[in-house]
Amino acid sequence: KSGNSCIKKKAVLKIPKNAHASGAGWICDYNYYKKGSKCQSVPLNGFSNSNSNNWYCSDGYEKIENSCVKEAKFSKNLIYIGIAIFVIWLFNRKSKPKPPSGSQPKPRPQPTPPKPSTKPTPKPKPRPRRQKTKDPQALVIEIAMAVALADGDFAKSEGFALNQWMRRKLDSQINNEEVKKLFNETLRDAHLTAKAGNLNLKDTCIQLNKRGTKELKLEALNLAHEVMGADGHIHEKEAKMIHSVADYLQIISDEVEQIRDQFIVKTLIEKDFNILDLMGLSASASKSSKCTELKKEFKKWNNRLNSLPSSKERKNAQKVLDLIGKARATNNC
Repeated sequence: KSGNSCIKKKAVLKIPKNAHASGAGWICDYNYYKKGSKCQSVPLNGFSNSNSNNWYCSDGYEKIENSCVKEAKFSKNLIYIGIAIFVIWLFNRKSKPKPPSGSQPKPRPQPTPPKPSTKPTPKPKPRPRRQKTKDPQALVIEIAMAVALADGDFAKSEGFALNQWMRRKLDSQINNEEVKKLFNETLRDAHLTAKAGNLNLKDTCIQLNKRGTKELKLEALNLAHEVMGADGHIHEKEAKMIHSVADYLQIISDEVEQIRDQFIVKTLIEKDFNILDLMGLSASASKSSKCTELKKEFKKWNNRLNSLPSSKERKNAQKVLDLIGKARATNNC
């Protein structure tokens, strides 16, 4: 109904799973790409941006059909260096003077054997074992396990979220039997280590910073959010650990906020929680900074509420607005 007439309804935009609205259309989330009317996970060593429906291979890899394989590069400099070393060796070999014929080398004087010592010979110290370099994907599993056990309990739903991620990665692998073995061993060892309180989150993140791609680091932070919300509850310790992960992995605040917003929209949180924990504001933060961030978040989600496509997403957004309202009342904002 429009005035005194009836006009045709606008077509409702249908957004597939693992995608988000963009203007009059939709774009797949990061690490997904458009295939027909669906969003498919990018293959191993590939990535896609959150504002693009295409996918690309990481540096050092090339796209072959639906996978990324390591580029076969061989530097010409290595050939030149090898030739130069061979020429120098050949020159030195020819330049050594030959001994005159008939002459025999003089026998070298034999050193006097040392007197036997009465002191006991000290045993050589064992060399420290070199730590095995870990696969970057295994480091992601360790980070997720640390978040899952931050509250002291590894729920079945959290294990399911981790297994879902491993399945998605295995589907994009070529030699998936070997990777499957790696994943299972890492999951078992990480659970035992984290349960004993010996899993060093900072060290794991530093290793991922050195060996992982930016896309894998973002994927690690996204998986940490999924594991945290899998049991329908956001624990204070899990939220704090996730912010530590973002800091250790040196992920910028805009990307952290984007991952957090996608998590809020897609995850049903049944129990109430302190929204300030999820936003990364500690209890010791000033009232002014708390109120500023709460007002900013309220305005953002209030504007998004009616534009979200599904009722589940709108319900989740309303939940966040209610929690923001409670936090503002508690802090007299």
